Amino acid sequence: MLNEINISAVQFRKLVTLYSIGSTIIVVPAAITADAHQDAWIAALFGVASGIGLVLLFTSLGKMFPTLKLMEMNEKISGKIFGKIVLLFLCYPIYLSAVKFFTM
Repeated sequence: MLNEINISAVQFRKLVTLYSIGSTIIVVPAAITADAHQDAWIAALFGVASGIGLVLLFTSLGKMFPTLKLMEMNEKISGKIFGKIVLLFLCYPIYLSAVKFFTM
């Protein structure tokens, strides 16, 4: 059986920050300028701000519920049935963005 490895909030923040910077430098400029043209900087700033907001949200949830996983946190906060529905609505846009990214 695999051992469970937990990372701290600081490690998670560093991991997401470095990944975001790396993907921003390599992939995102071409994709954004293809759609937004000269207004690409606005889309980039909005993406960075929303990414930072998500990281802050997940780290604060991790501090509030240090022993729970994301699905368990969602069910505890929203209730058993509604928590699963909310998680589906959170996962669906991520799935769509991955499909769009890999079919470009």
